[in-house]
Amino acid sequence: MKQRLFVIEAPGKQGAFANLADKAFPDSRNKVVATRGRLVDLDTSASTDSLSEIVSYDDVPLLPLNPSHSNYLRERISIADEVLICTDPDTEGEWIAATVQQLAPGSSLMRMRVATLTTGGLLAAYGERCAVNPALQGPALNRRLFDRISADLTHVKDRPYSGGRISSPLAALSLARREVGCIRKPINNDGWLVEVPLYADDSDVNHELALQALGPQLSIDVDEHAATLVATPILPYTYQELLLTASRILKKPVQQVAEDIQELYEEGKVSYPRSDSRTFSPQSIATLSKLAVSTGRTVINPAHGDNALQQAHEPIHPLSLPENYAVQTDKDKILSLLSERAFDALTGATLCTYTLSPEDKGPMALQARIAEELRRPAKIIKRTIRSRPNSTFERPATRSHTVALSQRGVSHDGTVSTHADNAEQHCLALMIENDIGRPSTAPKHAVRYGKLLFQPKSLGPSAYAREIHEVTLERFPGLLIPEVCKQITSELTNITSLAPSQLVNQQLRRCEQDSFSPSSFN
Repeated sequence: MKQRLFVIEAPGKQGAFANLADKAFPDSRNKVVATRGRLVDLDTSASTDSLSEIVSYDDVPLLPLNPSHSNYLRERISIADEVLICTDPDTEGEWIAATVQQLAPGSSLMRMRVATLTTGGLLAAYGERCAVNPALQGPALNRRLFDRISADLTHVKDRPYSGGRISSPLAALSLARREVGCIRKPINNDGWLVEVPLYADDSDVNHELALQALGPQLSIDVDEHAATLVATPILPYTYQELLLTASRILKKPVQQVAEDIQELYEEGKVSYPRSDSRTFSPQSIATLSKLAVSTGRTVINPAHGDNALQQAHEPIHPLSLPENYAVQTDKDKILSLLSERAFDALTGATLCTYTLSPEDKGPMALQARIAEELRRPAKIIKRTIRSRPNSTFERPATRSHTVALSQRGVSHDGTVSTHADNAEQHCLALMIENDIGRPSTAPKHAVRYGKLLFQPKSLGPSAYAREIHEVTLERFPGLLIPEVCKQITSELTNITSLAPSQLVNQQLRRCEQDSFSPSSFN
C-alpha cells in the first residue's frame, strides 16, 4: 500500500488533516506530522512584521532544528512514497517548507499551500507578500485585501450576496465564514483557493464538502496546480480579528493593543495556540468569562456579533456608553470584548429574564416552566443553579443550559427565600444551543436589549433599576440601587412599548440636564 506523508505546521490541525487525508486518499496509508514546536522552535513573539525586516520574502533561511524531531522526520520521509508539505503561504510557512526540503534532498516532495480564511491567509493566497502576522503591519494591507476580495466574495457558491456592498475586510471574512459550504476562487490564474468550514467536531459532512470542493485536485500534482486547501476548525475569535476590533474600539494603534494582549498572556489570563492565526480556545473563553464575573463586572459590551464588523462611524452599541464605562483599563476592555464576542459566536447565546412565581415551588419547577415556554425538552436544561454575593447574574463557564438566579431572594444553596421584601423573585436564564451559530429560541414578547432580553411587564421596578444601575454606574459612580429606584420608579411601573435602551438614554439625559450628581445622595 502506498504511503503518503503530510507535513503541516500547527499540531492543532493534525486531526483535521488526518481525517481529510484518509477521505481523499483511501487507497494509501497516510501519516500527518506537525512541525511547529517540534521540528522548529520559532518564538511566538517573533511572529510579527519584524520578521519581514530581517530577511526578504525570497531569501528563505533555514530554521533552527530540534535534532530528535528532525531525525524522526527524516525517517518518515525516507519510507514515504509521497510527501506533501502543507504549510501556510506566509513567511513562516515558507521557512518551514524550505527547512523540511533540506532534510531530504533529492526526495519527491510536493507543496500544498494551506491558507486560513483570515486577513493574512487571504492576502497570501492572493499573492501579497506578507509576514507571519500581517494584522500588525497597519491598515494598508487591510485596504489592499478589501480592494481585492470585496468583489469576489459578493458571489459565494454561485449565488449573489444580497447584503449589498461589503463594508470592510472583516465583514468580508465574516460573510465568507457564515456561508454554508465552500468558496472556490482562482488565485493568480494558476490555482484555486478553497475555503472549507471545518467545525470543531470535524464531522463527516465537512469532509465531504472538502472533497467536493477540491474535486480531483487532491489526487493530482498539487505543487504544479498550486491548489490551496483550508483545513482550520472555525472558532469564534482569531487573533487578527481581536486585534483589529479592539484597536478600533480602544482607539489605539494595533501594535499597542498587541502589547496589551501579550501582557495578558504573560499574566496567564489569556492563552492561545502558537499560530500566526491564533484562535482563542473554548477553555480560554471559559476562563475569561469566570474572570469577568469574579471582578464584579456585568459585561454589556460593544462589538459582539456582527456589531464588531460595522464601520467605525457607525454606532457600536445602542446605549452610546461613555468611554470608561464598567472597566478601568484597556486590558480589561480587551478581556470583556473577548469574552462577550466569543460567547456570542461560540454558543449563539440568548439571555432571558423570567419571574419565579409561587407556583414554581423552587428552581427545578422554574426550569420546567422555562423549557415549556421555549418549547424545549426539560432534560436539556441542566440543574446548574449559581448564586454569588454582590452579583446580579453569573455567566456560565461551560456550554450547557444554565439557569442563574439573581441575588434577590435566592440563598446560597439555590433555594428561594420567603422574606417579605422579596415577594417578587427573578432569575436570568441563559439558554445556550449546543450547535455553533444557532441562537436559542426566545419568547416573542421579550424586548431586545443588547445581549439581554427583558420582559418589562414581569419585572418589578427594583430589579429593572438594578440592570440600569449596571450601565450607569461608571457615569455616576456614587449611586446606590435604592436611590435609583426612588428616582425612576414612576416611569418603570408604566412601561409599555418603551425600549430599555431608550429608557436608559432618557434617564441619563435628564440627569445631565438637571445637574444630577452622586453627591445628592450622600
